[in-house]
Amino acid sequence: MTGIVCCINLFIGVADHVRLGHLNALKPPNLVERADGTSFAVDPIEHNDRSPKAIKNFVANKMVAFFAFSNILPPRSLAELRTPVADPGVRIDNNKYVTTPAADASLAIKDQKFRTSFLKLLSELTPQENFRDYSKSEQQLSSILDFVFISPPRRLGRGLGKWEIDVIATRSIYRHKIRVGEPRAINKTIVIESLDIFAPPNWASEQQKTSYREQIPGLTITEIRDYQLGAPQQYNNAADS
Repeated sequence: MTGIVCCINLFIGVADHVRLGHLNALKPPNLVERADGTSFAVDPIEHNDRSPKAIKNFVANKMVAFFAFSNILPPRSLAELRTPVADPGVRIDNNKYVTTPAADASLAIKDQKFRTSFLKLLSELTPQENFRDYSKSEQQLSSILDFVFISPPRRLGRGLGKWEIDVIATRSIYRHKIRVGEPRAINKTIVIESLDIFAPPNWASEQQKTSYREQIPGLTITEIRDYQLGAPQQYNNAADS
């Protein structure tokens, strides 16, 4: 009887070893489902780490929203693509306006006071005439942000979850496809942090839903400052671009 029990235990042990070996040979799953039901492929990384590509895309998208402006809203449907909708702008504390995309993108800024002061700065750089007379669309201004260089993200500190990145760009302003003045340099160093995000409930406000969309990469902006040419650049563990 003892011999039979030993054989059974040996068989179970061998089966477990084979099964574990099979599991170890499997590739880790790379499909993640968000809380809102959407799925996307990922590479395995620490929960508070982000890939260099995700960081650069996040920063580039926010810079375009902040510094490139138009008198129409980004299309959200085929109907709006055929018939563009005028951007009414968003009024801020100084009774001036910023574009709706800029106001939405500012929700990715972590600190409320910094967000408010940054929006005031943007309003000074945004032609207010764009929000007054939509009937004269041919007279309204628009701008394009051209990136010259976006640096690899530099990890700050010894832990994960905080980076800074340099953006060298120029902004050109146009009136009905004719450039107005000379291109202006927009050179910034942006500090960002990782954060955990959760899909808002169905009863969430539109601002909460927009804030979630703006932070979907799991990143938030903590600082935007002018780029200092010649400042020491410590690329500790900086990933390749």
